Amino acid sequence: MSNLPQQPLRYFEQRHCSKQWRLMIASLGEVLTTVDAALRQSLMQRTGQQMAQSLKLPVQPSLAALNQQLNDFWFELDWGYVEIGLRQDALYLEHHHCPVPFGRSDSHAFVALSLLLEGFYSAILEQQGGDSSAKVVLLQAGNPMVFGYKDQGQE
Repeated sequence: MSNLPQQPLRYFEQRHCSKQWRLMIASLGEVLTTVDAALRQSLMQRTGQQMAQSLKLPVQPSLAALNQQLNDFWFELDWGYVEIGLRQDALYLEHHHCPVPFGRSDSHAFVALSLLLEGFYSAILEQQGGDSSAKVVLLQAGNPMVFGYKDQGQE
């Protein structure tokens, strides 16, 4: 019975990505490993940008309002949720429970989806009035995925 507390989490990780998409997402992640890294990054970030553009999110009056609007969007897609906040004068985004097949943050699908989220959040923040030279970058893999919003010109 010592595994009992782990069972709900394991169940969630195995079931969170819909069965009809598991093989496709896992396979796409594998295929993306065979292409040039710059092409993989560009393709997945552009896909995320397209998702952000399709959302047509109006400018929000605060980070809290933006956070709520994004979580409403993610809830509808069953893509987890995001927490946006400031740490040491920098903007951070923590995305929880991205639908990675089998919950594996070490998978190629996880890498592909983290690139997609980089593109998505970069586009969203630019739409909200952010600097076009600043981008969202993955800082920490796992659950949650932790992203930072960084000015690419000052690295």
